[in-house]
Amino acid sequence: MLPAQTKRARRWRISPALTWYPSEFSRVRIQYNYDHGASFGSVHSVWFQVEFLLGSHAAHKF
Repeated sequence: MLPAQTKRARRWRISPALTWYPSEFSRVRIQYNYDHGASFGSVHSVWFQVEFLLGSHAAHKF
């Protein structure tokens, strides 16, 4: 078994994300992760996020 520091040294990740603002009250985001390490191989994951505001809130410039 490799020490923890050696495992981290042999690992890399790329994680691009796209964000879209359909209005000043909402946001949609998608993110893809590719993680590769000597001890576990390749791992792929996709994250999807939707955020929206409801109710009254202070005025602001968008």
